[in-house]
Amino acid sequence: GTFDTADRDLHQFAAASVLLDRTLFRYGHDADTARHQFQVYLHDTLDRNAAGGEGGNSDLKSEQLLYAVGDSLARLKPGDNQHLTLSNDAHQQLEQINRLRWTLLEDAQGAIPVPLLVLLGAWLTLMFASFAYLAPRNSLVLASLCLAAFLVSAAVFLIIDMDEPYSGPMSVSSAPLERAVHEMQRI
Repeated sequence: GTFDTADRDLHQFAAASVLLDRTLFRYGHDADTARHQFQVYLHDTLDRNAAGGEGGNSDLKSEQLLYAVGDSLARLKPGDNQHLTLSNDAHQQLEQINRLRWTLLEDAQGAIPVPLLVLLGAWLTLMFASFAYLAPRNSLVLASLCLAAFLVSAAVFLIIDMDEPYSGPMSVSSAPLERAVHEMQRI
C-alpha cells in the first residue's frame, strides 16, 4: 500500500504542478517571476530525485524555493476580477502543492513495524525447520526446500523494499514529474 500511495501522490503532485504553471501563464507577464521560480523548484526536485536523493528527505533549499514562489505570488497586484480569480487560484494550487510535498515526504517512511518483521522471520524459520525435520533426506527434498526458502525470502524482500518507495530496486518512477516539467517547457 505504501508504494501505491506514494506513486499516486507523485502523480497528483505532478498534475497540480502543471495546473499551477498554467494558471501563472494565464495570469500574464506579471506572474513570470513566480512561474520561473516554480520551474526552478521543480527542476531542483527532479535533479535531487535523479541524483539518488530520496523523496523522503526534506531539503531546506527546496523548501525555500517553494516559499519564494509564494512570496512572488503575494507580490502580485491583480488589477481586475479575472486576475484576482487567477491569483486566488494560484494561491490555492500552491497550498495544495505544499501539502502534497509534505505528503510525499511522509510517504517515504516505511509502515511495516520491525517487531512484525522479526515475528515473520521467526515464524518462517520455524516453519521451514519443521518441514526439513519431517521430510525424507534426499537431494530432491533438499533442493525443493532451498528453492522454497529462497522464493519466500525474495517475496519478503520485495515487500520490505516496496515499503520504502523512493529507494531500492523497486522505487517510484519520477516519470510523472519529468512529464510535468516537459509540459511546462512547451509554452
